[in-house]
This record gives sequence, structure tokens and C-alpha cells, in this order.
Amino acid sequence: MKYRYSTSIGLCAGALLGTFVAAGTAEAAAPDCAVVKHEAATASQSLTVTNRCTYQVHFRIRTAESLTGCKTLNPGGITTYRWPLKDAYQGIEWNCNQR
Repeated sequence: MKYRYSTSIGLCAGALLGTFVAAGTAEAAAPDCAVVKHEAATASQSLTVTNRCTYQVHFRIRTAESLTGCKTLNPGGITTYRWPLKDAYQGIEWNCNQR
């Protein structure tokens, strides 16, 4: 059985970043022009980030076991990340280049 979760950052930024706010960490708001699509299958997960902005976006992906380095996505860019299903997806930290 394949489970699919799709989140539009422009519409659901509060829900997506709720994990970080609840943990007491102040996070930058997601850009309205960035779109994130998370999918979970039987053995793995994937996260696709699409930059519909006219500027670069910078982000890190947080899972239960790791935090990626700061990623840069140019305007019009699309990138996909994959990791094992057992490592729960926890969200995205935006504007990591400003830390």
C-alpha cells in the first residue's frame, strides 16, 4: 500500500512548521512561491521542493534522525530527496543561509 501526502507551502505553512514552533524554535516563514510535496511509500519517503519564486530559496530537511545541510534551489528549480521510511519526516527549515 502506498501512502501519499502532498503539502502546498503557500497554503499550509503553519501546519508544516508547527513541529518546530512547538519545540520552541523560531523558524522563518516559508515563501509563498515554494511548493513542497512529501510522499511515503512502503520502504521509503521522498520530498520534492519546487521553487516558483523569482529568487533562490534556501532550506534544510529535518527528519527524526537527521538534518540535511543547507540546500539552495534556484528560481524554477525542482529537486527531490529520498530516505528510508523508518526515519520520520519532521519538516523544513527555511532561510538556513541566514544563520
